[in-house]
Amino acid sequence: MPIRNTGWNLFILLLLLIPTVSQARIYKCTGAAGDIKFQDTPCANSETAQQLDPGKLGRRMTVLTQPGADAQQRITARNSGVQKRTNLVKNPGFDDSLDFWSATTNQDAFSWIGADGNARIGAVAVQSTPPIAPKKRYIYRAEISQCIPLQRGTHYRFAASFKPKGRYKSRSTNRVDLVWYLSDDCNSNGEFGDYLEPKPGIHGWHRIIHEQRARSLNAKSAKITIAQSRTAANHQQALWDDIELTPTEFAPRGDNRKLINPDFTLRPGKNYIHNGDFRSGLANWRYSGDTKWVSTEGGDAPGAARLAIQSDHGGYGAHSFTQCVNFGANQIFNAGANVKVDPGSTQEGGGIFRISWYENGDCSGRHQPGFKSDRVEYIDGWQQLHIDAIEAPDNARSASIGITRGVDDTGRFAYYIDDIYFEALYR
Repeated sequence: MPIRNTGWNLFILLLLLIPTVSQARIYKCTGAAGDIKFQDTPCANSETAQQLDPGKLGRRMTVLTQPGADAQQRITARNSGVQKRTNLVKNPGFDDSLDFWSATTNQDAFSWIGADGNARIGAVAVQSTPPIAPKKRYIYRAEISQCIPLQRGTHYRFAASFKPKGRYKSRSTNRVDLVWYLSDDCNSNGEFGDYLEPKPGIHGWHRIIHEQRARSLNAKSAKITIAQSRTAANHQQALWDDIELTPTEFAPRGDNRKLINPDFTLRPGKNYIHNGDFRSGLANWRYSGDTKWVSTEGGDAPGAARLAIQSDHGGYGAHSFTQCVNFGANQIFNAGANVKVDPGSTQEGGGIFRISWYENGDCSGRHQPGFKSDRVEYIDGWQQLHIDAIEAPDNARSASIGITRGVDDTGRFAYYIDDIYFEALYR
């Protein structure tokens, strides 16, 4: 009979303490609440009694006075694997101060308020002032933030409570940003993770909750920033309370490196990209926006992709052009492409060529951005983009090779791209 609960442990102890087991009487006493205990005296009247034969039980049970080393390791591992789903934010409810929060810009815009907190006694109030002579296309924000060290959580609940004190034309006037960092102090290699924005037209306190936000692959810290647009707030006050970043899923302990598929391990110098010369049109590529195959441009092989973007109201960037590859055991790569600005463009623009890494094959699971990149310049003729000797994270199994596009102001910008490569280097 396997040992199922602590009651059996007490029973084992009794067996060890009774000198002549065959002459002792053992009672199993079950209380009204379902609790079980074993004793050598009769059960109380309020308990359900069952008299046991210690001789028969002794022949059916394997009794260990102390767990062996292996058993003890399993017990320790099981206990240490229990993770607490607790809020990682310090002073999330602003109970009596703004402790642990640092004003990045416009410190005077933030204040502690003690009578209007949401289910607590405090909140943070933000009321910024418009900038004097603001520059065009420049973002002016008042910000207060906190850097949070991360442990083994892989997914998080990101939430906050908000109360407007005025009327806001744009829902993005007030927001809370979440940025993941590869550094442990929120100072370098950051990637935007998520943001919370209040719904327009709602009065009083309301809760904004985003569940299952995936942590950036290999991120060591996260920064939460409470921000208000100084150009859009129009002197109006807003309140925030109960900021939350709570882990909901955890990575397993130990060596988490995934098995490597040797079929994806190409010899150094061989291109992982399929149809990088666009001999087969746009096959194997994922894209959005105004993207076409053209036969009038290209390198050794005829054909190239033309990526265009149009703006009717100022500059912006959008759309993607990517391909996912599984790279096996290789770890260090070169990547590049040839690009040419379309002479018919009516506005200047550009694009960013970069790599993103994924923890699973086929570009699935959590990802980590590549912080090396190259840019399309607004010049005549073909130009070479290249990223040399980029190293994949140890726990990544696939990569997305892609390029963006953006236009500087109102008008149309386009460029051609050809001869894209992603190849391993000798270690």
